[in-house]
Amino acid sequence: MNHFRRKKEYETPTKLYSWYPICILCGKQNFSEGKQYLYSSPSLHPRFSTKADESFTLIETMLAIFILVVGIFGCSQIFPFGLSIEKSSEMSMIATQFAQAKIEELISKSYDEIICTASLPPCEDIENPLAENNAFQRETNIKFSDPLNNLQEPNPSNTDGGIKKIEVLVSWKSPFSAVEENITIVTIVAIK
Repeated sequence: MNHFRRKKEYETPTKLYSWYPICILCGKQNFSEGKQYLYSSPSLHPRFSTKADESFTLIETMLAIFILVVGIFGCSQIFPFGLSIEKSSEMSMIATQFAQAKIEELISKSYDEIICTASLPPCEDIENPLAENNAFQRETNIKFSDPLNNLQEPNPSNTDGGIKKIEVLVSWKSPFSAVEENITIVTIVAIK
């Protein structure tokens, strides 16, 4: 069996070729005709060139398809997660605007007009659901604060010390889970 290639003669001296009297892969010597032979490529060597080396096996193909499916599935899970974060941020921003609107409405009034719908402070108003958007609930607490006690609630709680604490809590159900989220804004108004 002769698996050596016969030496080719080239006229150009610019290319350098290696000459092997023995095969570099299997170590067999070729003494036929007393000439040197050039071994050109491992794929041409009969010991290493088979039909199975030139194609993919079924296992290799199935493994490649599995890796591709896992990658596509992983990427497809990123998009719904990103959309849920975006929707949560949007709901949080809307809730902050509703709370800020109520705070602005109350502080635009004079000190004596800052009261709940039905009673004087301390009191609580609950709007469930909001007229503007029925996905939200707004709770407004108005209490007196004691300026001499680090703005804590005075004792008794209906003692007016000239400062009112307004707390607005806006809550909503998260669209992607059963968890209730909320935003709270607190401000203090004093007699002028």
